[in-house]
Amino acid sequence: MVAVILSGLSKGGFAGIGALAMPLMVIANPPLQSAAVLLPILIVQDLVGVWSFRKTWDKVVLMVMIPGMTLGVLLGYLFAARVSETAVLATVGGLSFVFGLHRLWQDTGKAVALPVNAPRWLGVLVGSNALCFAYMNLIKVPAYIALGQFTPANLLHSAELIPVALASTFLGVILVRKVDAERFYTLIYLTMVGIGLKLVLDGLGVFR
Repeated sequence: MVAVILSGLSKGGFAGIGALAMPLMVIANPPLQSAAVLLPILIVQDLVGVWSFRKTWDKVVLMVMIPGMTLGVLLGYLFAARVSETAVLATVGGLSFVFGLHRLWQDTGKAVALPVNAPRWLGVLVGSNALCFAYMNLIKVPAYIALGQFTPANLLHSAELIPVALASTFLGVILVRKVDAERFYTLIYLTMVGIGLKLVLDGLGVFR
């Protein structure tokens, strides 16, 4: 539930905090199953985010980001199809750990949230981000079908969480223009570092 709420806030404009959703989910569930449950939710949230920021995007940003996203999804599928679950777990943890440290070092919390008087270019950045991630999540669908992860049980779990996803996405759209998110982002990224380290150790079997 917390993972879905964070993902919704991210889709609503708090770019970056959605990266914590997957690490949170794999604490209690297998990584591929977690990703399969989360993907339909992300797609539904994307619809809200894209509609909300439909007038603020830039084709140059899309042209720069989409090729890399496409290649990343392909490499991710090939990796997941060929390695063990523990390797995927350690990889998710490692990415979370590095991403969290990078964000803390860059101190980007001030620049991501949209205040009421935000300049237009910042709105364009958020809008372009929404479109890019909508594209990325859509092209993941064939990969998850090929991996056999869209089971009836996983899809039912996704459907149960969609109302929470939609509510949190709309909440993000509202709050992103009103909230000073610096402290919020710091807490999120510290949490990301801690969870990432735990998942790496779990994946390596340190505590087994």
